[in-house]
Amino acid sequence: MKHIPNIANEESLKALHRAKKRSMEWGEFSHGPDGHELRLNKAREQKGMCGYCECLLTDEGITEFKEERHLDHFYPRNKGVEAKPQLQYDWDNLILSCSREDCCGKYKDSDKHNILPSQIINPRHEDPRDFITFVVEEDGRSFENRRYVSAVAREDVGEEKRRRAQDTIDALNLNYKPLRVARRNALWLEQDKVEMYQEMCATEDDVEVIRELLSEYEDELESKEFSSTLLSYAHSKWGEIT
Repeated sequence: MKHIPNIANEESLKALHRAKKRSMEWGEFSHGPDGHELRLNKAREQKGMCGYCECLLTDEGITEFKEERHLDHFYPRNKGVEAKPQLQYDWDNLILSCSREDCCGKYKDSDKHNILPSQIINPRHEDPRDFITFVVEEDGRSFENRRYVSAVAREDVGEEKRRRAQDTIDALNLNYKPLRVARRNALWLEQDKVEMYQEMCATEDDVEVIRELLSEYEDELESKEFSSTLLSYAHSKWGEIT
């Protein structure tokens, strides 16, 4: 989970405004051409990834979808004590989510927990990386045989941030087992390269050269599926040089 920059698309903003002015039913809008275009524009804003778990939803060029997805209303349209129907067509309240029933947007809006949207991190307004990090579960086995990478509250933040981090993890079920396995698989693909840079950090005398190389690699990781996991692991290996 990472911060979603506000890169609003002008045509989609106009379409949302028209739908709101006409009091259009959400289902009619969502299943129409404007809804499809909105999903593509949200995918571009989110670099093709689910706004909660960071799984990849699109092909490389973000021209079509490879995974089931839906437009999630961070504050629900019509369910729960924090429903905000007035934000139904608000670009800022919409996050493109994967459609797994057991995590992310659908789980957030389910009856499987009692955590309110106002209690969790809104990735459109806050940076979840300031609250949440990721850890490889240690079990004594070699890295490739470790099964999971879990989301946890950061230890270097205050109690309130830790509480909100844990509420977010629970409300979105970010430690749903298939997600923990998928993160581990993504990390396994980058492990050798991360550790190559770790060795360079220990042996290269020119710190500025190292920082430039690490910055380039960080940009590369940022574009990958589960980028928060990858960067969290990389930074844990590289230490203070970053």
